[in-house]
Amino acid sequence: MRTCSLWVITIGVVLATAGVAQAGALALDVTSDTQLFAVGVFRNVGWEFSVNSPIMVNDLGIFDVDPAGLGESHQVGLWDNLGTLLAQTTVTTGSTIISSASTAGDWLFQSIAPIVLVPGTYVTGAFYPTGADQVMGNTTISIVPEISFLHSRASSQASFAEPGPYGLVEPGVFGANISVQTAPAAIPEPASLLLLGTGLAVGARRRRTRQQNS
Repeated sequence: MRTCSLWVITIGVVLATAGVAQAGALALDVTSDTQLFAVGVFRNVGWEFSVNSPIMVNDLGIFDVDPAGLGESHQVGLWDNLGTLLAQTTVTTGSTIISSASTAGDWLFQSIAPIVLVPGTYVTGAFYPTGADQVMGNTTISIVPEISFLHSRASSQASFAEPGPYGLVEPGVFGANISVQTAPAAIPEPASLLLLGTGLAVGARRRRTRQQNS
């Protein structure tokens, strides 16, 4: 039990240390003034992307169209290619502002427990309950080198869900976003973590033995 606890603590310490290694960056940004429109029938809006090399996701966010301030809060999520929800949070007007290259608005981000994405396909999306806030369309974008944009996603579910395929012109619509950093080399593979945790447990056991014998 103590060995397991030490292993979990070790992982937490390593991830916590790695999480402050560098600030997160916008995975995607809009680089032009863009067409803005109410979501209408589309309630879940996002985009699909592939990860080329491991990245750490620190925050989930949404675009806040000028004038600043959201009309309502928005659930934002991150899914893998099987549709499994990996992380979610709620973004509000009080969430952290990150400037956009576009003059159409800025991003609002809410922190999550850091999660490492290995190469593969993922989706991020946000839920627009009433259409009180606008999304972007027909814009130029920039992407961090660790990922590639695949498709816009938008669908009409009446509750928070992974946005489905969106058939209109790409890159289409944007609302949700993620904040990322390159997964630090300081994060070991699970086998290495197990060895490190076991080593700490053995060291602790030896110290207790010496104390008992002294």
